[in-house]
Amino acid sequence: MQDSAFEQQDRASFVEALVGSLIECGDGRYEHLRLHPIVCVDEEARSWLVRDGKRLADVSWCSLPTIGLVVLAHA
Repeated sequence: MQDSAFEQQDRASFVEALVGSLIECGDGRYEHLRLHPIVCVDEEARSWLVRDGKRLADVSWCSLPTIGLVVLAHA
């Protein structure tokens, strides 16, 4: 059984790069992400967006563009 429709995608690296880009190019708007970054964590068969140890969203079945929108909604 397949755990995700997008198993081959590296969600964690994508989220890290996106958060870094928001900080770098956001003209100060996303500076808070330096201290409280959003990261993607794999737990068993699931992938979660997490900030400060709290789960924000289950992105197990999401494409990278969708994950980007979820990150932006929580940033």
